[in-house]
Amino acid sequence: MNGIPARHHLDIAAAAPDTGRAISVEIAGADRLADIRTHWTDLLNRAAEPNVFMDPALTGVAHDIEPARGHRALLAWTNDGGHERLTGIWSIAVGHARRSIQPWQ
Repeated sequence: MNGIPARHHLDIAAAAPDTGRAISVEIAGADRLADIRTHWTDLLNRAAEPNVFMDPALTGVAHDIEPARGHRALLAWTNDGGHERLTGIWSIAVGHARRSIQPWQ
């Protein structure tokens, strides 16, 4: 899918600003997103303002509708005493928009 692996980890060398904990970023495909429901629910419970539009299920639906679009999510993880904790999620699609008000493709 657009040359991007379904699952890939990047370790951020800098520590999280206020915690001293390292952040690991995972590029996740739709199959992986189906496995993180418990972590997603925990993140929603901890968030000051939950963003339901980043729900991993929506990325999965988008992938089912247009599998060639390269739908992925960036998952940010922290390790809290040996317990991996989802810290953030950003859903993305790799490629050009089919419809756009922008004059370029």
